[in-house]
Amino acid sequence: MSQSLLIFAKILSPITSYLNPNTKPPTIAKRYKGKATLKLDIPQGVADLLLKGVINTDTRTYECIVEIIGDEDGSQSDTAKLVVLVAPSTPVCKIAGVAEYGQNINLTCLSEEGTPSPAYKWQSHDVNNVPRPNPPKTTDKNGILSLYNISKDTSGFYICTSTNEIRSAKCFIILAVMQPPMNKVSTCVILAAVAAVIIFGIIIFFYCCRKKNKPEEYEMGRSDEAGGKQLFCCHGIISSSRCAVTPTNNV
Repeated sequence: MSQSLLIFAKILSPITSYLNPNTKPPTIAKRYKGKATLKLDIPQGVADLLLKGVINTDTRTYECIVEIIGDEDGSQSDTAKLVVLVAPSTPVCKIAGVAEYGQNINLTCLSEEGTPSPAYKWQSHDVNNVPRPNPPKTTDKNGILSLYNISKDTSGFYICTSTNEIRSAKCFIILAVMQPPMNKVSTCVILAAVAAVIIFGIIIFFYCCRKKNKPEEYEMGRSDEAGGKQLFCCHGIISSSRCAVTPTNNV
């Protein structure tokens, strides 16, 4: 019988090997002792690699190599991809942003574990825990629920479901949309009042400048019906005497 060498390996990392004919058992890499075994049936051309207690990190491509000693054309190999299915871990739900009127926020959902990668879906319930459609313009992609221009009606319960071929897991968020803090409102009111005072002051200033530069004085009078006197307004002062106008000589 021709001598042959059988090697099972992860790509670039040998796991076990066997030289035929040989009375010794297959050689197992140290890190795989107690985990990997090789089941052989040489006459039938069968060699099965058995792995015990597989975990997520065992997901990878494995290669079987057969070499016939002295036959350069007899080298053959093939690969197989092992996918260890892992149920999604309980996802973590978070709020990204400020839950205040008019804001845009994201609700995030993520499972740390899960193979194949989990798919995520958000469901919305109102404050009475009654299911409802997601608010308008909402997007739900890769575990991120984006909410725009939020208001009191956006408040409620939001449930995220993380699912793959094994099972599903859930988390939820209670969203309470609040009005902006009163200190922000007070600041806006104060700034508006200060701006109004400044604008009013500017108007008065320009009005007074125009009055000051007017070339001639004038008076306004009206009768005081109660006292029978004639009252006059001169230079903005009300009196019972007429204004004294001093002519200006042109030089």
